[in-house]
Amino acid sequence: MDNDQRLLHTLLDISCNALLATDASLRVLAANQRFRSASGLAARQLEGSPLLALFQEGSDPLFVQQLHTTLRRDTCWFGTLQLRQRTEGSRAELRMIADSDGVPNHYLLILFDLTRIDTPVGELLRQTQSDRVTGLPDRLLFADRLERALLQADRSQQSVVLLQFGLDHFNRINDALGYHVGNQVLREVANRLQRQLRRSDTVARLDGDQFALLISISHDTDTVIVAQKLLAVMQPPILINHQELSLTASIGIALYPHDADNREGLLHAAASAMHHAKQGGRNGYHFFSRDLNQRARQRLTIENELRHALEHPHQQLVLHYQPKVETKSGTIVGAEALVRWQHPQRGLLPPSEFITVAEESGLITQLGDWVLQQACFQSASWRRSGLRPVRISVNVAAPQLRAERLPEQVAQILAKSGLSPDCLELELTESMLISHPERVAQQLQRLRQLGIHIALDDFGTGYSSLSYLTRFPLTTLKIDRSFVRDLDSDQSMAEVTRAIIDLSRSLNLEVVAEGAETANQIAFLQHHGCVTVQGFFYSRPLPPEQFSNLLRDGIPASALSPYPL
Repeated sequence: MDNDQRLLHTLLDISCNALLATDASLRVLAANQRFRSASGLAARQLEGSPLLALFQEGSDPLFVQQLHTTLRRDTCWFGTLQLRQRTEGSRAELRMIADSDGVPNHYLLILFDLTRIDTPVGELLRQTQSDRVTGLPDRLLFADRLERALLQADRSQQSVVLLQFGLDHFNRINDALGYHVGNQVLREVANRLQRQLRRSDTVARLDGDQFALLISISHDTDTVIVAQKLLAVMQPPILINHQELSLTASIGIALYPHDADNREGLLHAAASAMHHAKQGGRNGYHFFSRDLNQRARQRLTIENELRHALEHPHQQLVLHYQPKVETKSGTIVGAEALVRWQHPQRGLLPPSEFITVAEESGLITQLGDWVLQQACFQSASWRRSGLRPVRISVNVAAPQLRAERLPEQVAQILAKSGLSPDCLELELTESMLISHPERVAQQLQRLRQLGIHIALDDFGTGYSSLSYLTRFPLTTLKIDRSFVRDLDSDQSMAEVTRAIIDLSRSLNLEVVAEGAETANQIAFLQHHGCVTVQGFFYSRPLPPEQFSNLLRDGIPASALSPYPL
């Protein structure tokens, strides 16, 4: 054991609470004696273990997802955890420890075992289990009330309804206006929810923007009425500091004993239903079904397998490259790097199978960093082998763009790989420019100073604004494939595409059209001045070996015949 480890163990052991420390991937580094005693595990059994594998909640995919979401947003999670060797839950705090760039490198877990505290302080803690922001019952007190409600329901032969209530896009308020405003909003939401309930009902704040409501009903159909009332209370804007904020909510509904026969199962069912309500468009409610549970378990499996793949990326992850072609000459002038997952059981998976999971679990930064480095080294390798240099485009995720270290990281990768800055392009989406635009503009300016290119992807599909094109140091616009796909059949799409091309030329921006699959589409784009096209008409994304052959041999002559106009 080195000096740093001895210091870590000493600091943990002098605490009066059960503590453990983990690395950035939530694997245990050390645990103090109080935690080892509570868990019944020796130090050698704990160290290196996944943190969540120690707790009952770790097998609940929705809990895991919410935990990661809270940590990314608030850097700290409060709640209840139950060790697998114990029958009762404990209050817990999981706190992120970040480096100077805000990137997490450690986590500290504090476990308060209230059932074994016999001091007056312990009794006080048991009596004051309320959320510090809203004053509502917290997760631990709510779990106790839920357990009591289920027992009462068994005796009275009634149903119990559990509604999980989550605000939609609440993180935008925190990002734009600050956490102090976010807390005021949470307090107002708590007041509105309380005013809709009877004295016999319970509303609690679980964590973040998540609330839970416990209601006894006589008929299951009454649940719809309750859900509609709760959505209605969110319709009036919330007035904070003379500013009106409009919010909606998504509600997941689970019924006892129809959907689950115990407390943990009911909580899991309501969370699954709420997640489905958000995926279905938000500002609505959804009842639990067994199918949702199965999909949640599949998502957790994908997340765990992706974590393993990222531990050994060269064994399971691979980049494919789709060429960008100059329409008049047929010359390959660039390529977009697109990640694929060579899954050991399911075969080669496209990004649609795992990118969303990577984003929701916080793995997207690690994945994006690997893609950036791999693409640069591959491009430099092609150039050293004598192939003509082309510009490699790499998609950047929002967490990567927010990290202060990104410009320095890009500079280091360029230096190590030997790739010319002019041969690298970072692709962003429009939504990434909205949050903290001043900070984003500064970050992009630092990247442009390195000599790399910045492309705005999917232009025209989101929050398109001319101000973006002058406010941010962009070099390229990419016309979304949805416009190109319908060029032949939809006159309005053709007009929009033509306008984007004209706009790009007037602002001296390069323009690239995505998704071209037919000769007519190529002809239209070429005729109206779109110099560069990316799409299946020329080539699908190719693995590195095949793409190097394409670079050497060029686009087949069959794809370069005269185009109809």
